[in-house]
Amino acid sequence: MKHKESGLSGQELEDLLAELLDLQGNRCALTGIPFHFHGPDADSNLLPSPDRIDSNGHYVRGNIQIVCRFINFWKGASDNEEFKELLMLVRTV
Repeated sequence: MKHKESGLSGQELEDLLAELLDLQGNRCALTGIPFHFHGPDADSNLLPSPDRIDSNGHYVRGNIQIVCRFINFWKGASDNEEFKELLMLVRTV
């Protein structure tokens, strides 16, 4: 995500993402999986990735959550609530 897509300055965007990571306890907003951060043992699928809650909206405060990279890829442009329901189905198998 580039700061141009959010309407925020680079510093504002950095602060917002840090705030979200803190609020989420460094865990994926949709799965609760702990994030990996860059390093020799990091799994790139578990890196934090900014995601739009409403995929039709913009990257703005209130419409951004931090998810695992693989979750963002799987979710694509899906509705957030619909995707949560699908995750629950997978968890019950």
